[in-house]
Amino acid sequence: MKNTGKIISISLFAISALIFCILLINKPADSAEDQRELTGTKIPEGAVVDQSVPPAVHPALKNEVQEPAVLKPGAAEAKDSAEEAKSGLKVTGSKPAMNFKDHSPLEKNIVINFNSSLDAESFKDAIKISPEGKFKFTVGEDRSNQLVLTCLDPIPAGAEFTVTIAKTVKSRSGANLAADYMLEFKTSLFNVASCWPKDGEKNVLARAYPYVFFNTAADRVSAGKAIKLSPEIVFETVWREDTNGVPYCVLKHSESFKPGVKYTLSVDTSALDMWGNALKTPAKVSFTVE
Repeated sequence: MKNTGKIISISLFAISALIFCILLINKPADSAEDQRELTGTKIPEGAVVDQSVPPAVHPALKNEVQEPAVLKPGAAEAKDSAEEAKSGLKVTGSKPAMNFKDHSPLEKNIVINFNSSLDAESFKDAIKISPEGKFKFTVGEDRSNQLVLTCLDPIPAGAEFTVTIAKTVKSRSGANLAADYMLEFKTSLFNVASCWPKDGEKNVLARAYPYVFFNTAADRVSAGKAIKLSPEIVFETVWREDTNGVPYCVLKHSESFKPGVKYTLSVDTSALDMWGNALKTPAKVSFTVE
């Protein structure tokens, strides 16, 4: 009996130990550190780890930003050709816009965009501008589908301009315009573009020279007589050009402005441009001397 009791006790102990081990093995780790210990991946303290093996590459998420596709050489031309096959060579826009009535004569460039890359050679002798004047044209300098006309002569104010492009011009793939293209616009009337000092400016230096910009080439004699300073002070008009070749009039006074005095610079409508057009609107600014 005693031996039987011993055997039963040992068996129960063995069963209990076995159940405990099973529970211990299947217990989830309480932390990442426990998990590493259970899986045998815990790094012993002080151990040197070999990090030469690169980390595994994770698959890209579906909403990850992708690099834009790069068009293969000739893809742009193929797109142009497909568009031309449907519609032919066309003008898509211009600056100034068609029938624009207030184009600044100081803006010497006329820009026309097409729906396809252009054949520069086909534009020779195919462009006419009225009123006539010297101009140059460039094709594809900034964009392959863009024509830029640059007027080399002064542009008159209040003029009606017409740019005609013959239908013989071509795209690089050989498409023509369906008909001659005509751009019409009008330039602004003769006016003062800007003055210095600005209206209301204070602390202007006593020896500073005011100046006046017109929006087109002015008749220097009439414009000089139309410019006045009040209180009256003797000055001579000296004409200069800025870095863009735009002329302006400097008022070079022989005596200094008086400190604390408010002066008025005015330009009346007796000023003419070089085509004989009178100033549309008189200009007036006031400033205070330091």
